[in-house]
Amino acid sequence: MNRDGALAEQLRFPAGSAHQVPAGVAVEDAVFAEPTAVALRAVLRSGAEDGSRVLVVGGGTLGWLAAAVFLDLLDCDVAALDPDAGRMQRLLSLGARGPEEGERFDFVLEASGSPSGVSAALDRLGPSGRMVVISLTGAGSVPVDLDRVVVNDQVVLGSLGSPGVWGQALELLGRGRVRPSTLVTHRYPLAAVDQAVPALRRRAPGTGKILVLPQEQVADERHE
Repeated sequence: MNRDGALAEQLRFPAGSAHQVPAGVAVEDAVFAEPTAVALRAVLRSGAEDGSRVLVVGGGTLGWLAAAVFLDLLDCDVAALDPDAGRMQRLLSLGARGPEEGERFDFVLEASGSPSGVSAALDRLGPSGRMVVISLTGAGSVPVDLDRVVVNDQVVLGSLGSPGVWGQALELLGRGRVRPSTLVTHRYPLAAVDQAVPALRRRAPGTGKILVLPQEQVADERHE
């Protein structure tokens, strides 16, 4: 973005890019406004409609949020795949389901950020299906069977960022059904930020999102 900001006390920000958080949205949900908008744009790019059957591959932040948006905005039949039992349980608690054996989908959203996730997403994409890739793998290249994409008349497209959807994303948060604070497992006061960063890097099993709350004392300090 070419702007200073991370952990700065102050930053200069264009007023036209500011959005008001709806009344009643908790701070711990509001901090997820940006990834919610990213997930929303990917859902819209998928072309899914009300009641569509969709598959979300990957149960991290963006995958969980995408599943939540599919469910809330479009009332879709959402299946999900993730090898991590904790992430999968969060998706099931949200209202997603596991895919049936051999089940194919017209709409697939890939959010795992792994080559194996990309492969699994393509395996589940049905004829004439649309697959949106929202994740970055960090790999120099990822094998894709382009012949299968062509033969099955499929569409594979990427989705970057959240242009033009912030207002709608905040409306979703304001409705109260999309509650991304569910993903938070650790909370730290600003004075303990030196503990929060190592915990983020360790990514111990069961670690979800980590919040640093600069203006609050954390009553229930579940940090290490």
